Amino acid sequence: KIKSAERYKEHFGLLLIDIDFFKLVNDEYGHNVGDVVLQKFAKTLQRNIREDDFIARWGGEEFIIIANYAKEKELEALAKKLKKKIIETDFSPVSRLSASFGLTAYKEGDTSDILFKRVDNALYKAKQNGRNRYEIS
Repeated sequence: KIKSAERYKEHFGLLLIDIDFFKLVNDEYGHNVGDVVLQKFAKTLQRNIREDDFIARWGGEEFIIIANYAKEKELEALAKKLKKKIIETDFSPVSRLSASFGLTAYKEGDTSDILFKRVDNALYKAKQNGRNRYEIS
């Protein structure tokens, strides 16, 4: 994606999403319920991104989205939308879920290492600042 962005002067960004306090879901309801919740969470994300965006499980309870043709403003709008949809989704038997988001937009000259470090730092900041929010780096 970086090579394409450099060559064609395209914009894109990353959203790194972490389910808040997911360990408590596994501890309280068991791993089978946790797995179902992860699947439903992934479907909620997938249904609410654009067709040309890409989503993947990043590990554990983290997901990453590559938002094509997006600048910071579009990344913020997407994070707000996803945050709202997650809160509105029924994850029974879990009462309610929220998520923290790290956002970063590609800047000319960025390497994948730089992008991933920035988005990870933004997610860490969102969690440190109370969770159920997004931060941009």
